[in-house]
Amino acid sequence: MADIFGPASADLAVTVRPTETRTFDVFDTWFKDCSEPTAEDGTEMQAAFLNGMIAALRSLARVNGATSADSSIKIVPEVGTDDALLTKAVQHLIQRGQPSYAVDTGSANAWVVTLAPACVEYKEGMPIRVKISNAVTGACTINVNGLGAKQVVKLDGSALGPGDLPAGATVQLHYDGTKFQLVGALANTQKRLTGALTLYVNGATGSDTAYDGSSNTVSGTAGPFATVQKAINVAAIYAQGPYAVTISIAAWGTNYAGASTPYYPIPTLIIAGAGSTSTVINGGASSCALVVTGLNTVTVQGCKLRSSGGSFAVLRAQQGAQVYIATDVDIADGGAGLNAIYAGVITVNSSIKFSGASSRCIFAQAQGTIVLDGATITLSAAITGTEFVQAADGGYVSAPYCTFVNPGNFTGYKYTATLNGVIETLGSGANYFPGSVAGRTLMGGQYA
Repeated sequence: MADIFGPASADLAVTVRPTETRTFDVFDTWFKDCSEPTAEDGTEMQAAFLNGMIAALRSLARVNGATSADSSIKIVPEVGTDDALLTKAVQHLIQRGQPSYAVDTGSANAWVVTLAPACVEYKEGMPIRVKISNAVTGACTINVNGLGAKQVVKLDGSALGPGDLPAGATVQLHYDGTKFQLVGALANTQKRLTGALTLYVNGATGSDTAYDGSSNTVSGTAGPFATVQKAINVAAIYAQGPYAVTISIAAWGTNYAGASTPYYPIPTLIIAGAGSTSTVINGGASSCALVVTGLNTVTVQGCKLRSSGGSFAVLRAQQGAQVYIATDVDIADGGAGLNAIYAGVITVNSSIKFSGASSRCIFAQAQGTIVLDGATITLSAAITGTEFVQAADGGYVSAPYCTFVNPGNFTGYKYTATLNGVIETLGSGANYFPGSVAGRTLMGGQYA
């Protein structure tokens, strides 16, 4: 193959580079023309200089090396065309991205990479690509060519966590002047739990900004959150999976503010208060105490839920959400006690208490479902409402084999089934539910 950067067939060309004899000071040197054709006052053209130029051009052309399949085949063929350096050598180098790619040789959360050629400093905007060798289990750093460890963060500035990146993942990073930001789809994914997680809430001693929710006692940054919503927000950092997040809510002499889940899937939540007489979540005059939305599952136990405004449901499951009432749950006030809407489902596993004025204690609407099979339902205070149970707009209530404690405490219709709503009692009779007025069916509603 022809040598496109050499004298080639010129007379006296040699194949071994002569010894370099030139010396340079700190200033650049330049060629000078002769003052006239016969004068010998111009700069001499030395072979060593030309050979140096040829060597530099050859290195540029050959930096891409050979193909991985055949070491005798060069990535850039050495043919005598004008674009041999730019289009073929330089652009191939950029396209293949080898100078900015390295395989991590460090540990799970302390990446070590060696770029070739070695970078001499971290420069803002510098991109690198890394194939990590170990699954990420926590906050990560990267050390490039021994320049020092720098933090690796997501686009929002948060640290990496368990399950964010598997072993063998190739990621792209950009240096922002202080740390490396993870770019691309993985930078915005939820974390994955590697085991069950408990988050603590304590209205008396907690803080949503100073503590991480990891403990009910304060020690450094470890300590409880102040609100239930903060705990749900932190749980929502994680993707839905096999592990649940328990939100442990301490007893408090003041009501906790209402809370809601996001619409996107998060881990199963267990909202566990210290008891229905000491842990109270109150949506206030303009909100529900708890709203569960989307394909999420929440179990509630050991707390009292209120919506003191009278027009909002106390506990609402909507848009496919699943809510389970476990033990020691008290529902008070609100436009409805339990409200399942838009394919939401509420299931009472054992018992539930109603202790405050509600327009209706149980309300399934718009394809919502409430399941009370075999539940013990206690009315611990006098309640005056419209009806005890309502199913409307295709809503469905299943309530066979229930036990009602203090049924005389409810004043109003026993039930209302309307607009194709269905109330199923398996033939328990018209006087089955609490109420001072006989139940009714309207506009296609059914009671069985």
